[in-house]
Amino acid sequence: VIEYLADSLSWVELIPVTGRTHQLRVHMAQIGHPIIGDGKYGGTEAFVRGLAISSQLHLHAERIVIPWLFGKKIDVKAPLPPHMQQSRKELGMV
Repeated sequence: VIEYLADSLSWVELIPVTGRTHQLRVHMAQIGHPIIGDGKYGGTEAFVRGLAISSQLHLHAERIVIPWLFGKKIDVKAPLPPHMQQSRKELGMV
């Protein structure tokens, strides 16, 4: 957990182990903490009521590092998408 927000929300960093499709989404829903906007695995609990938070999926790969030839790596970083930036503002994180 990076930061606790509102009454029942948290900003978390997740590090996938296997890279299997939907791994993070399934695991978070399974432990009762679905990712915001993930209606497929989190059902209605994945949507925030009472705040102006986008219903789009709030899952973002900030950084991906891929091993490459001769011990080198491909290291790619990406900024948060606009809907997640707006949600951070709404939650007072900016």
